[in-house]
Amino acid sequence: ECRIDALPLETESAAKALAAQIQEQQAQIDVLVKERESLDFHNKQLSTQLQEATARNEKIAVEREKLAAQARELGEKLSAETARAAASEQTLKKERDALQAAAAEAQSRIVALTQERDVLQAAASKTVGPKQLSEELVAAKMPDSALAAEQPKPPLSLVREDASSAGDPKASLIQIAKPIIPVSKAPIPIPRLRNSTTLKFDVDGALLKTIVETAPEELNSMRRCLHAFIKNQGETQLLHQLLADLQELTQKTSKANLTAVATLSLALEALIDDLMKIPGQINPSSLRTVSQSIDFLVTLLDEKNLFRTREPYSANIIAVDDDADARRIIRGSIEAVNLRVICAEDSKATLAVLAEKKFDLIFIDVGLPDINGFELCTRLRKLPDYKKTPVVFITGAVTVQNRVQSSLSGGNDFIAKPFNLLELGVKALIWIFKSQLGLV
Repeated sequence: ECRIDALPLETESAAKALAAQIQEQQAQIDVLVKERESLDFHNKQLSTQLQEATARNEKIAVEREKLAAQARELGEKLSAETARAAASEQTLKKERDALQAAAAEAQSRIVALTQERDVLQAAASKTVGPKQLSEELVAAKMPDSALAAEQPKPPLSLVREDASSAGDPKASLIQIAKPIIPVSKAPIPIPRLRNSTTLKFDVDGALLKTIVETAPEELNSMRRCLHAFIKNQGETQLLHQLLADLQELTQKTSKANLTAVATLSLALEALIDDLMKIPGQINPSSLRTVSQSIDFLVTLLDEKNLFRTREPYSANIIAVDDDADARRIIRGSIEAVNLRVICAEDSKATLAVLAEKKFDLIFIDVGLPDINGFELCTRLRKLPDYKKTPVVFITGAVTVQNRVQSSLSGGNDFIAKPFNLLELGVKALIWIFKSQLGLV
């Protein structure tokens, strides 16, 4: 009986133990299920990453093939360029040989021209009239037409206003509008040969060498002086220093018969002198023109450009403005630097004139009626003779938009209204010389 009574107790204990085991196993099963779910999630992530990596590999393979194709193409181009370079080298060698032969021929011609040069130098050292000079040229067997067509004008000087009118803008306007006049008789330079394209004179070689060697530092000094004045426009002594430096440059280059440099330096000298007398005319446009002039003097004094320019006074200039007073001011400005100009009042008349005659420089007012200045420039650029002719816009609003339109329509430069008379004349000289040097 005791054993029979103990059986339920053992069975209950075993049942509890079994239930505990079942719970423990169930907990293990739950852990395993969670681990399996986690593994499934990681497997999906790995599968996605594997797909992305496969796609990237395929893309990289495509890019690699493209780069390989480009490399092959570049290699072929390099081979072709190398072949062309070799051919060009041969061509240049032949041209060099031809130039050396031409130089030898030119050297031999120097001897033959010595007698003519001596006669012309003798004529240049005298104060002679055109008739006497013509007779001496005939004696030297040189046609009068060569002198008449190509003899440049002597060094010039600008008329400056009196101190009494320094504060009166109207008096300044009248005085500046007077043309440049000779202040002294300069020696008559040796004319060019018929086929020459330069103003090459018999000059003092030592002086010319000195000018070329010292010009870079002198012009850099002028630049520094101008930039310092732009930062502090109350320092008027900086303009005095700049003016003194320009006067010295004008004297030296005039003596050396560097006509282009002396002409531009002289006009710039007069512009700065006038700005000093009437400070109200100092503005961003006039300061920009002064800076532009100094930079271009550097170009003109480059040794390779010294004798590549022609005298500017034969250049044909046209100015287009619908306002009669503005046309008179523009004419006075350009004639103040001894240049020739004709004026037109509307775009249609201008296009008709351009089709009949070749001009070397064009000034255009932006605010023209009917066809504005930008559209006029766009149209004239389509004419065969005006693909590279310098065009300077005259505008009352130098805005970013106007500058962009100026470039898009084919313009080269602009000047702001109201402008100093000499500023426009200096601008005209710059672009005429730039055109002669092929810098347009």
